[in-house]
Amino acid sequence: MEYRKLIASRKNYFSFTEKVVDKQIILDVFEEVYYHAPSQNLLFPYEVTLYRNNNDGIKKELLDITHRNSNLSIEDDPGNPQVLAPWLIGLTHIDKHNTNSNSNDRKQRDLEIGILLTYISLGLKDRGVDTSFCKCIRDNARLGEIFGTNTVDVIIAVGYGNNKKHWIDLRTGKEKSMPYDINIVHKSRFNKKNQGLFKEVFKV
Repeated sequence: MEYRKLIASRKNYFSFTEKVVDKQIILDVFEEVYYHAPSQNLLFPYEVTLYRNNNDGIKKELLDITHRNSNLSIEDDPGNPQVLAPWLIGLTHIDKHNTNSNSNDRKQRDLEIGILLTYISLGLKDRGVDTSFCKCIRDNARLGEIFGTNTVDVIIAVGYGNNKKHWIDLRTGKEKSMPYDINIVHKSRFNKKNQGLFKEVFKV
């Protein structure tokens, strides 16, 4: 996909269809990212774990673990319905892989995780696959157990997105509105540019 079209079409989806993305597509993106995403001294201070999200009991637990607003009850919490996607990718901070160099700086690892999120999400979008991010994690260790690793710091939801207005919260069994309308969120960037925010952020 042409680059400008690619970055314009990627959105943070909160709802995905039940169609399951071919696992090989995700693995191809992983390999592409490994060879091309920048990593200082090739330290790769993270682990990337792919999880097939097809257990309803676990899905309910994932909603508990990613409770959005700590000041709200389960009944009132908008939730993070993107964690119900057919595939989830867990990104985990770890110590260095390259023993010839040293990096224990959490800020550097956070930076590399952010770069990795971008590369994975754009690599998937280039193949027609949608994504969403989630960092509202209340129990990193339990999430790690679910994913089969020690801990998970960030989730990428992977699937074929749609813009449903409502979803069923498995925690309560009740219908809720989506946290955001993806199209409104996307258009708000242009509104902020018109309000002068672009020039406040990008200095020339």
